[in-house]
Amino acid sequence: MKKILGVAALCFLVGAGIMIQAKMTDGERLYVSQKTVDDYKAQIQAEKEALSEVEELISQAENNLTLYNKEDGKKLQKALKSDLLKNRMFAGTKTVHGEGVVITVDDGTGPVKNGSEINSLLVHDNDILRIINELKAAGAEAISVNGQRIIETTSVSCAGYTVRINGTTYARPFVICAIGDSTKLTDRLIGAYGYGKELQEWGVQFKIQSTSGIEIAGYDKTPYFLYMKEQKGD
Repeated sequence: MKKILGVAALCFLVGAGIMIQAKMTDGERLYVSQKTVDDYKAQIQAEKEALSEVEELISQAENNLTLYNKEDGKKLQKALKSDLLKNRMFAGTKTVHGEGVVITVDDGTGPVKNGSEINSLLVHDNDILRIINELKAAGAEAISVNGQRIIETTSVSCAGYTVRINGTTYARPFVICAIGDSTKLTDRLIGAYGYGKELQEWGVQFKIQSTSGIEIAGYDKTPYFLYMKEQKGD
């Protein structure tokens, strides 16, 4: 009788344990698949690598701070000034010079060709935009139109017989300067299927000249952002 009671008590305890374990796991499987284990391992490894990168950045920042506080801080200042200069050149706020081309575009003076309209002899805002895009596609590093530096936010729009560039109105002729490989820039515009060649065929005056020294002034207006804000935090 004692043996029976003992076995019954043991079965009860085992059953209770199973029920408690099942309740704790909400009925889910008690065993984790190998894929889940591998996924956790991959996640842990990725977090370790990210943490290592953060630690490296912190170490670099500490080294820079130490360098700045010591006599070698002048080297860091020089590097920062160099980076600032490059950023200003890239943004178009710095006066630059170099090899490139000078393009002059003006209304045509000849007779209208058969089947064409008088507007085909006039220079429009889309002509200026097309030339700018062709120059950029050919690798131009700096562009100006009638002295106005072309930057990311530059707008070119028609205003009657004039063209507005960066909010300033200009009349013909339009002088476009571009710094870059003069051969590539020229070939892009007056080579086969070049837009400059098309303008010439329509009767518009289009001249392009290579030069070893062009100076393009930087954008001198203070940028103002009405909607764009700095993203802070993570």
